[in-house]
Parts: sequence; structure tokens; C-alpha cells
Amino acid sequence: PRTSEGVDLPATVPPTRYQQFADPTWSQGGSECTGFALAAAVNYLVRSSEAATNAGDGEPIKGKSADGRAAPSASPRMMYEMAQVYDQEAYDEGSTLLGALLGWRRHGVANEHLWPYDAADEEGEVHGGLTLERINNARRRTLQDFDSVDKSDLETMKQVLNDGEVLYASAVMHEGWFR
Repeated sequence: PRTSEGVDLPATVPPTRYQQFADPTWSQGGSECTGFALAAAVNYLVRSSEAATNAGDGEPIKGKSADGRAAPSASPRMMYEMAQVYDQEAYDEGSTLLGALLGWRRHGVANEHLWPYDAADEEGEVHGGLTLERINNARRRTLQDFDSVDKSDLETMKQVLNDGEVLYASAVMHEGWFR
């Protein structure tokens, strides 16, 4: 075990573990970043959980189910659309992390192939809205609960990442970021 000043430190989780269970970065065309970020978190959580469940010898199975197929991707479009519902139209575009988490907890998330994202469709009109098929599929992947972490609590943030869990966070970028 790693130690510092006589204190045992938690084992670190390498970034490759996150990459192993997440999809490659999506290319979004608009302001759906909360949906994309939360869909990536869902993919990681579902796939890493399935790998742990299906690994008889303790070795992870790279996010694959017992039959060897990768778990389907979560729909970033659904995440974004549900966030808009729970933000109660407080934003013309974009949404909050809390709105997206509430949407996931209350509705779940459908597979991406059932509610795909189209970068050319900023308003989400091409593939329509919530349908019975999407609702039924989404109910299989709901969020039981989530914890808020104070933005100044770096120790908790480090611990979450060291434990191999997901930290879903936002940031405000200063003008220098764009230069």
C-alpha cells in the first residue's frame, strides 16, 4: 500500500479504468453538455458494475455483459431533455447538473439507439420526444441517489475518484480560457 507520513493512502484508479468503460468522446453540436457528461457517467457506472458482476475470476471484462456484448450507451439526448424539464424552462438553452440528475433519478435513461442525438438537430425535433418505448427502456437504468459535494471539498473529490466512482461537476470558465 502507498503511505504518506505514516498514513495509508487509498489505491489510485488509473484513468485507463474510466476509458475502459466509457465511450469515446461524443461530438456535440449545441448546449447539451450536461446530457453528454451524465450519459458518459452512466455508461461508466453501468459497464463497470456489469463487468464486476460478470467477472468470475475477479478480472474486469471491459464493460461487457455475460454474453460478451458491450452494454448499450445511454442517451445524451434523453439526459438533456429531462434536465430541461427539471430546470423548469429556466434556461433557453443549456441545463443544470441538478436538473439532469433529477431527470435520471425520476425517469431513468433510455439506450442511445432508442433516442439518438443528432448534432444538426439543436431542438431535438428529428427523433421526437418521450415515447412509451423510451420510458419503458429508461426505467431499467434509474439513479437511486446522489450526493452533493461542496465545491471547496477537494479531499472528498479526490476520494471519490480514488475509489473509482464518478464525479459529475461543472465549471465556470474565465475569458482567458478562450484565448
